Amino acid sequence: MRKLLSLTMCLIMAISLLAGCSQASAPVGGSAAGGGSVASDRADAAINWQYKTADETKAMLDTKESVIILDSRPDDMYTKGHIPGAYHVPSYPVDTQELEKVLKDAVPNLQGDDPIVIVCKTGNKGAKRAISVLQDEGIAAERLFILEGGGEGWKFPEYTSTVNDSVVPK
Repeated sequence: MRKLLSLTMCLIMAISLLAGCSQASAPVGGSAAGGGSVASDRADAAINWQYKTADETKAMLDTKESVIILDSRPDDMYTKGHIPGAYHVPSYPVDTQELEKVLKDAVPNLQGDDPIVIVCKTGNKGAKRAISVLQDEGIAAERLFILEGGGEGWKFPEYTSTVNDSVVPK
């Protein structure tokens, strides 16, 4: 009987240890609420993501449509080539509290009604996290777009600059 009890206790302790070690910490922007459940990545938020293709974005620039191009890529990616006049807010991949703060600090410069096209590396999770943060900070969802393909998908040399010409929106 003692062997069975000891074996059962060892098995319970082993299961508890394994279960405890497999728990992931909550990602930035999430919380471990509801009995220890872990919130998902901001990029997995239930948001109706809107996209602009490179051609659509270039057409907006060609017609001088009022638009804010927010380039969230780090300095090294931005200086290798970016859309001229993009507002550079180096917050990519928006996966830490520090990078979220960089983006949140830019919100006062994003007021108004102009559409905002987010440029990240590939137009995926970094841009989605940025949109999630911006919506949390009060930027209207209908203004927020992801540049399809991100900076890697931008193939217009006549609309590519390597000069630091970041423009803060008015």
